[in-house]
Amino acid sequence: MSMMHAADMAGLHWSAAYLGQPWANAPNSDCWGFVRRVWRDRWALDVPPLSVDATSARACARAAADVSDGPQWLVIELAQAHEGDAVLLARGGHPSHVGLWVATGGVLHCLQGRGVVYTPAGRLAAQGWPQRRIYRHASGATLRPAAVLLEPGA
Repeated sequence: MSMMHAADMAGLHWSAAYLGQPWANAPNSDCWGFVRRVWRDRWALDVPPLSVDATSARACARAAADVSDGPQWLVIELAQAHEGDAVLLARGGHPSHVGLWVATGGVLHCLQGRGVVYTPAGRLAAQGWPQRRIYRHASGATLRPAAVLLEPGA
């Protein structure tokens, strides 16, 4: 039984099984690789990897801009956010990090030096991510609507 399914059976939110998994500058272990892995595990959604040096904020910002501008991504209003939607996080107007919206009211993401963490939406700005935008893959693959949304004006 996978850790994810064990967490489900124990009555924990599915995201608990991912907490603490390590970050690495590798296609399946950086922030985008983590998002891809969860989409594949939870929603059978397979999106292409990115070839980027995940230790470079500038390279990540370029990659994020290239991907988010693609036709397969829909910008989602806060009131329409679903669990599993991508949350593109930015500093100084430059998106360089991505995580997943979790219905408990925050973002599950994989950080360099910390691994997979959960950050409540209200704490994102204090942790250096004052700007965010929500995206959904055009396939619409999500689990269910989020119960709690990002704060207004976010």
